Amino acid sequence: MQQIVCFGEEAAVVPQWIIDELRVRCTNGLVALPSCRLVAGERVIMIDGPFREFEGIFERHLSGPEQVAILLSVIGASVRAVLPASMVAPLAG
Repeated sequence: MQQIVCFGEEAAVVPQWIIDELRVRCTNGLVALPSCRLVAGERVIMIDGPFREFEGIFERHLSGPEQVAILLSVIGASVRAVLPASMVAPLAG
């Protein structure tokens, strides 16, 4: 199903740079979005950024799925870190 997004009677205007970016990201058709949602209490590993290879416990999503709160065990104390979700992965095993 396709529809035009409108505000009242006016069609929404999408800036050209957004259309161009979507075309770049969708060169092979549909974009597969990750379906993996972390669960509170799940063990995770940081896969990027300053905490790379640190392990932690997933606490919750913040501001939608883009940011997450992780509890890290650092020098015997638990520290909460807020990170982009793309920097965190479930801990295998």
